[in-house]
Amino acid sequence: MPEHQSKAVSHEEVEKRAYELYLQRGAEHGHHEEDWLLAEAQLLEERIRNRAVPASQKGRDAPR
Repeated sequence: MPEHQSKAVSHEEVEKRAYELYLQRGAEHGHHEEDWLLAEAQLLEERIRNRAVPASQKGRDAPR
């Protein structure tokens, strides 16, 4: 898989996160673009951060 595709987030993922941000704000209207961009940035950052963790380290902090 090409590098740019492995970091991409789906429309549905961004939509869900943006809606969560909207709800956290108290469902205040008028911030849809800000919520969308922030959601996209957060998800991309999570992707990048998770890719930087060596495979041997993944899952070590998971509850048992």
